Amino acid sequence: MNLWEISAVTQFNISFCCSREADLKRALLELGEAVLQQVKEALSIHGGGELPQESQDLLRGQISELWKNNNSVRTLIEERVQGFLLAMLQGGSAKRRPELHFPLRLVSPELAELGTAFGRIVHFNRTVFGPFYAPILRKMLLPSGESETGEDSR
Repeated sequence: MNLWEISAVTQFNISFCCSREADLKRALLELGEAVLQQVKEALSIHGGGELPQESQDLLRGQISELWKNNNSVRTLIEERVQGFLLAMLQGGSAKRRPELHFPLRLVSPELAELGTAFGRIVHFNRTVFGPFYAPILRKMLLPSGESETGEDSR
């Protein structure tokens, strides 16, 4: 690969990354406005009165800041989704899925589909690459004097 090709690929990656981030920020701003509108409608229907401007700004800000990696809400959701996926990998029967925390139940079908696909990829990787990596892992994980059982990693 010559310098021009590397430059072109790098420029594409930077513009793609930045456009994705800009799209995410824009989508979160739009989502914040939509949520705010729904909250206002719910308050008017149930006689809750007007939502103070400070609360409106706070709600918009909390939603629009979800794009940041260190956002506490995003971190919590990521931890719970990763925990769910890990539980799906460790679980036995495909019919019995791990319990989801209440807010994540709204996206339960999508998470189950993601977990199933993730499990298939992990199983495929174990099947295909297990025989290659098993001796390497045994060497790294087992003390030199310990006997090897010859068990298959799959």
